[in-house]
Amino acid sequence: MRNMEVLSHVVFTLKNSRYDFDKVRRKKPIGYLAPTYPFIEGKEEEILVEEICNVAIGLNLKILALNFCGDHVHCAIFSETTDISTLMRLWKGKISYVYNRRLCSDFDNKIAVKPDGTKQALWAKSYYQRILLTESEVQKTIYYINNNRLKHGLKPLSASSINRIEHLIKIK
Repeated sequence: MRNMEVLSHVVFTLKNSRYDFDKVRRKKPIGYLAPTYPFIEGKEEEILVEEICNVAIGLNLKILALNFCGDHVHCAIFSETTDISTLMRLWKGKISYVYNRRLCSDFDNKIAVKPDGTKQALWAKSYYQRILLTESEVQKTIYYINNNRLKHGLKPLSASSINRIEHLIKIK
């Protein structure tokens, strides 16, 4: 690992996804909860993976592995501290901003869906982080991330998405 950096396995999910819903259900629901879970695939998935990688490159993130599984992202990411909350807010926020406007050129003119006047977020607020301490943990986690789509019974990512992720990982 790099000097003064930690490597973490991080997972973040789409807003109102099957993972996020369990967290929201334990709290008093605020706003609209979709009756079905969001799942991104096809061309929208390619666009989202492209933007995940573009924003990571723009932020100079050091990512060792990354995979998108329709409603959640797994990555192994280097950070300078064990608390990467600011980094995750920035990364997820920029991805949402670019992705929403790329899919809907009129996004800024859409009606607000939340009481504070904002539009619906793409990502859930929370994320999972596990610090990887040993080389064995790193290898097992990279294997897990790279094979996560298979675990969920999903087809492999498109060739263009795989190329984007491989390009991102080579930059580190």
